[in-house]
Amino acid sequence: MRGRALTVEQLYEFASWFPEHSKRLILLAGMVGARQRVWFELTDNLLDLRDGILEITPELAKNARALRVFLTPLEVTLFREQLLVRAPGTRLVFPTAEGKQWTANRFRDRAWVKGVKDGLRIVRAVLDVV
Repeated sequence: MRGRALTVEQLYEFASWFPEHSKRLILLAGMVGARQRVWFELTDNLLDLRDGILEITPELAKNARALRVFLTPLEVTLFREQLLVRAPGTRLVFPTAEGKQWTANRFRDRAWVKGVKDGLRIVRAVLDVV
């Protein structure tokens, strides 16, 4: 089975199924890529939004080498929005609603599965109306 990427429209629709504190994680991961660990451990000091750069440290990189990701203006805007809506008092860019660091299991159980279920309910409701 071959994978296929979502269109930008589909990515925005998918992200709309998630709560405010995590929808930009879905959008940026879909646009930029990167490993799940990067998103869960990303702190604001790794972002240079003036110059549009995301720094990935060797500890977070798959090949253990520092990496610079050059961001589009849209991605910079999404990061700026995320910094405004994240839980107060944390340096994590994408914390849980309580300001804690996501784990893979916690994200899957509390955000991913819930978001997908909510989205499927919306799709089913629309299909029932049509």
